[in-house]
Amino acid sequence: MDQIPAAMDRHLDVIQCHTDGGVLLGASSLTGRYWLGSLWFYQNPNNAPDVEKCTAGVQLEAGLTDARWIDNTKVIVGLDTGGIEIWELIENYHTFVHVHSSLEHDNIISSVHLSCDNKRAVSCGYDKCIKVWDVETLSSVHSFRGHYDIVECVRCHPLEPSMFLSCSQ
Repeated sequence: MDQIPAAMDRHLDVIQCHTDGGVLLGASSLTGRYWLGSLWFYQNPNNAPDVEKCTAGVQLEAGLTDARWIDNTKVIVGLDTGGIEIWELIENYHTFVHVHSSLEHDNIISSVHLSCDNKRAVSCGYDKCIKVWDVETLSSVHSFRGHYDIVECVRCHPLEPSMFLSCSQ
């Protein structure tokens, strides 16, 4: 409980529902000398965004741009540094623990999505690149450079684990 940040960052970037009815929020502070982000979990969504009533929270070392549930306890997060991280909720959803991180994008990650089998993640960003990640090891297995501008969004096919779509500016 002592790792929960004192205040929620000003800009809400992510809202993801949990399978048990809880909610994951991701926020960033986009002002000041450092851009930071934070992850928040509320078992009771009615308590959001009250910091005093959150179940778990953690301050990130970079601005958060996107996040997705991998399973009931793990979350994959895209950051404005070009990094990607996996965080896990432990102790009955009361503590976030850092599991993996990787920094392979050359600019802000704009979107993260998971394949239908949850074995691969796909990220895209301002570096005009799309990367496919092995979720277990968080190592990139493919990189694609087919866009001429910022790749805004990537979404995986709901039935085909090796298929995804992307769009750019």
